[in-house]
Amino acid sequence: MEVYLDIENQKYPTALALGYFDGVHIGHRAVIEKALILGKNMGLKSGIFTFQKSPKSILTGKEDIILTTPEEKKKIFSQMGVEILYMIDFKKIMNLTSEDFFDDILIKMLNVKLLTCGFNYTFGKGGKAGVKELKYMCERAKIRLEVIDAVSDEYGIVSSTRMREDLICK
Repeated sequence: MEVYLDIENQKYPTALALGYFDGVHIGHRAVIEKALILGKNMGLKSGIFTFQKSPKSILTGKEDIILTTPEEKKKIFSQMGVEILYMIDFKKIMNLTSEDFFDDILIKMLNVKLLTCGFNYTFGKGGKAGVKELKYMCERAKIRLEVIDAVSDEYGIVSSTRMREDLICK
């Protein structure tokens, strides 16, 4: 697995799963696996665009319970068959507008042809853009987008927030 701690121009077309993926739970795995499977079918290099540290903790200044360390994530991602991992410092892109992130980073630098994300994905300065805006941008750029719905188990929707709450209650 190729690991990048900074954004580098890619010559080959890519399929990327977008998200922080703390906990790498079954919902996260669904997003990642969709990028891997579709990327392979489309002849793309498949990977993940994520962050070294939680964007929420950087924006709020409050540390969250870390469910999965960056090293643990790398190991899990590698075992899943991820070819490319962008594990970026959130501070380097946090002030980009959603349009700049999409056009300048995803399209121009990372040569994205397919994106996957969860139903609640947000991006751009202040997380102001969501799936609706991403769909519009992808349609405009002729990029395939797959949005993964919430994944549930017998206790409800699986989320990193629920996992943290479960840890606190134990």
